[in-house]
Amino acid sequence: MEFRSFRLVGVTDETADVKSFRLVPADGGPLPQRRPGQYIVARLEGIERSYSLSGPVDAPYLEITMRLAGAFTRKMFGRKAGDEILVAGPAGRFLFDEAALKGDEPVFIAGGVGITPIMCMLACLSAGGAGAPAALVYASRSPKDIIFKERLERTRWPALKLVLAVDKAAPDDGWPGHVGFIDKALIESCVPDPAKGKRYYVCGPPPMVAAVIGALKGLGVPVQNISLEGW
Repeated sequence: MEFRSFRLVGVTDETADVKSFRLVPADGGPLPQRRPGQYIVARLEGIERSYSLSGPVDAPYLEITMRLAGAFTRKMFGRKAGDEILVAGPAGRFLFDEAALKGDEPVFIAGGVGITPIMCMLACLSAGGAGAPAALVYASRSPKDIIFKERLERTRWPALKLVLAVDKAAPDDGWPGHVGFIDKALIESCVPDPAKGKRYYVCGPPPMVAAVIGALKGLGVPVQNISLEGW
């Protein structure tokens, strides 16, 4: 892939250790064509990392979101508006195509920063019509680690069923939602007839993805109705 210079135009603190970065071409040229679910490759001081697009594909910028972990993210977290990095892509096969649903209801299941490509997909689906039914089951380590919580609550539409879960919650968190991992019981409780007329998009760390795939298979969901992405 060919790299281009992009300028940082915005930084948002999503949680204590997660930031979103908005980028535009440094030369003022057009943004690359992109599809919901794709990723870009970012290069900074000789280090390359891949990050899913987390913003709408029709936005006047590219948005990527990352958790502080390792040398690359430490360098990125020190960047400010006006700084430049190299970007290649987008690329990837974890794609959301509303037309391909063919009447099926999309169910998005995410863990941790695996919510990033899902947010891009949700923006596409929401733009297509507020009445389109969909479900999002999203697990985080704790209530304080829920990425995009305000954005999800602000941009949700009536037909979106939003289920937030956390691995653990302290008594003083006042957490009213589910505590525990995403398992067969949780999916079955929030997705009626999970094996019928549903298409699943799963993204998160490998152990979570493997557990969710096992749960979906246990619920009778055909493998061809599951798209997944791990890292």
